[in-house]
Amino acid sequence: MKRVLKSLLVIICVFFSIIYLLKESVPAVEEGDGDILRRSNVHAAAASTCQLEIADYLVQIASLREKIVTLENELSRATTVTTTTGKTRGALGDWKVDQGNGLRSLDWNAYLSQLRVQGGLFNGSGTVNDAELLTYVAFTTERLYLVDASPNRRVIERPIGLRRREISEVISEARLVLSSHTTEATLAYGLMRASPLAGTEYELFFNGDDEVHRVLLWRPLGPLLIQEVTQPPTSGLLNVIVPLSGRVDQFRLFVRGWIGALTHRDDRQSLHLTVVYFGHDSGLDEVRRLLGNLATQFGEDRARLLTVNEPFSRARGLQIGAQGWTRTPDVLLFFCDVDVIFTSDFVDRCRWHSSPGQSVFYPILFSLYNPSVVYSLRGMPVPPKSEQLVVSKETGFWRDFGYGMTCQYLSDFLAAGSFSDWEQGAGWGDEDVHLFRKHVRSGKMRVVRAIAPGIFHLWHEKNCDEKKLTAEQYRHCLASKALNEASHAELGLLAFRYKGTTAKSNLSGTVPPAAATAANPAFLLR
Repeated sequence: MKRVLKSLLVIICVFFSIIYLLKESVPAVEEGDGDILRRSNVHAAAASTCQLEIADYLVQIASLREKIVTLENELSRATTVTTTTGKTRGALGDWKVDQGNGLRSLDWNAYLSQLRVQGGLFNGSGTVNDAELLTYVAFTTERLYLVDASPNRRVIERPIGLRRREISEVISEARLVLSSHTTEATLAYGLMRASPLAGTEYELFFNGDDEVHRVLLWRPLGPLLIQEVTQPPTSGLLNVIVPLSGRVDQFRLFVRGWIGALTHRDDRQSLHLTVVYFGHDSGLDEVRRLLGNLATQFGEDRARLLTVNEPFSRARGLQIGAQGWTRTPDVLLFFCDVDVIFTSDFVDRCRWHSSPGQSVFYPILFSLYNPSVVYSLRGMPVPPKSEQLVVSKETGFWRDFGYGMTCQYLSDFLAAGSFSDWEQGAGWGDEDVHLFRKHVRSGKMRVVRAIAPGIFHLWHEKNCDEKKLTAEQYRHCLASKALNEASHAELGLLAFRYKGTTAKSNLSGTVPPAAATAANPAFLLR
């Protein structure tokens, strides 16, 4: 476009120059003084007109150049993507890179064609095994029908937030297409599935005037974009806070796990344990002795005991432990429980995913089932605790409904309001959800909610006291007890084994005590 305009300007100038030369080269004839004066005036007027026309063309060319720049900028925003690096290569090949402005362009049609082939949508997927087949999720305008592998799975739910916006947009787009085919289009139901390489496929079925209409839509993925390259922290103070009341045996196991995980770390001197103990019972002396041994092994200032002579409150204990830190203005906190064991790798993830003023980390830990049930069903002796830390569907589940374990800086904890408002009579439990929601709703922090291999919740006996709990709390307690006891399949085996054991007892008159205890589902009500 620019070259065309420049050529046009040159042609115009040459044209007027030729006209002027032709006029000057006309043979001279006998003229009077008046004729000469008139011809001179004509030439002057023509030259003036030519100059005015050239000036006008120059103004128009300048205006066109400005429009060209504007259009090029708009075209760049519409057809290119921004990247922070000057060279990018992905699974779909090399993309053209402009080193000057950091833009890379792509052949969109070729890109979409390759996505179709590689993504496994619309046509046969050619998967190696059945597990690779992408499963559809069914939906209507008000319902989502889900397949979720977690024990706390939801088989049906109402679409909210981003999911609701997604479904509404897809339905609106499909109805817009159908507007030329039918005057009425009511969604019967839809299917959708996501490919990690190609994007999301939507298949919608509408009831029209007298027939059914099917609309297939595709939301393709764009190429990979490198957003940033940084070096996450690998050292720095980490204050692990554990509220405690009694449960000395479990705390002894926690200390053993702490020593095993941290003994061989080069940065073990930067790890600090704060225990907030409620009450002044006989367990306090043993806790003090265990922390003294830790201080001897790791350093005098690596373990601290704070005592509170009042009823146990996890929120209160975490608040005291966090505000009791005085060594530095800010510090990374890990809110932990005595039933949790973590490995050395988790310490790194805690640091990587936490950044002051930017992000907080809420790991999804692996919750272990009752080892007496898990191993007795297989005819195996219960191994030591250290050998029970195995991730499998038989040994436990990802605790995706728990928010008690979190890594966040003290400054972010206080900025979110900490547990100060919770302590003013919010009631029983759920203080972890309270803090989590404050971070999510603030819109200021990146909340990293992720599966975290390397942190385990050990099984422990859960007592549901119907006299001390409301009816709803008691029901939730029983549900949690059953969920943590064993998998759905193992609970079924317990029930069937109990029936078989009962039938045999009716014949023989005896039931082995160990088998009766392990197989009787009534233990859930204790």
